[in-house]
Amino acid sequence: MPVLAVAGRQSVAGRLGSALRDRAEHLSEVLVEECGHFVAEEAPGPFHEALSRFLPAA
Repeated sequence: MPVLAVAGRQSVAGRLGSALRDRAEHLSEVLVEECGHFVAEEAPGPFHEALSRFLPAA
């Protein structure tokens, strides 16, 4: 199953992808710069862009 991991650099950063890598065969990772814990709220543009790129592939 395709999985999208979107994380803020000032929050979990790459640790989210690392935690999911062994569990998700088809993992896509997006790291949003200058963003914290609530990516969709703090950076709606980059979040929407990542989601839009991911959904057609899913």
